[in-house]
Amino acid sequence: MEQPPSAKSRRSNRLIVGLGVIIVFVLVGGLAWTFTPSYSLYHIQRALDTHDYERFARYVDIDSVINHAADELGLKPPEPDEPAGGGSLADLVRRGLQALSGEFRSLVSAGTALVVEQVIRDRSRPLPAIPTLAIIGAIFVGETRDGVRLFVIPLQDGEELEVGMRKSDAGVWRVVAVGNLTGLLAQLKDRYLDDWDEQ
Repeated sequence: MEQPPSAKSRRSNRLIVGLGVIIVFVLVGGLAWTFTPSYSLYHIQRALDTHDYERFARYVDIDSVINHAADELGLKPPEPDEPAGGGSLADLVRRGLQALSGEFRSLVSAGTALVVEQVIRDRSRPLPAIPTLAIIGAIFVGETRDGVRLFVIPLQDGEELEVGMRKSDAGVWRVVAVGNLTGLLAQLKDRYLDDWDEQ
């Protein structure tokens, strides 16, 4: 005849089941987190901390961010049938200043991408930080418009960035647009130009 389990063994069994449920919950929650914008922001911050440009580029669509910034600044995109630069001065005059605007945008975009890479790789200078609360908040906060998740990241001095992220085909959330770049540029200017002036 079987003895009924003692109170001590019942408590032990409940404890084991409870710990098992907690472990499963943590594992499932951790796995689910890897498919959120918060996870991508975490990796962007780690990339900035370690000056890891490849990691940064995995989570930030640099071309898309630069094109969005150029749109914000009013730079006209090149026309699809527009020849890619070159030609005589007469050709340039015939095409007019509108054509120059598109070529200027292409030049600014290429130069900006190069500068971003150099700034991130430069280990001698600290890069801006994404507040931990913004990384956590990206799990819960934000609105979605046209497949882009939008949320605000506070900066120092009361400035804010509106960040737009889109899920790639690979399931990775990538930054595709950053609004109010003037606030970020002002911070970078204050931080880096003072350092460069001292050198």
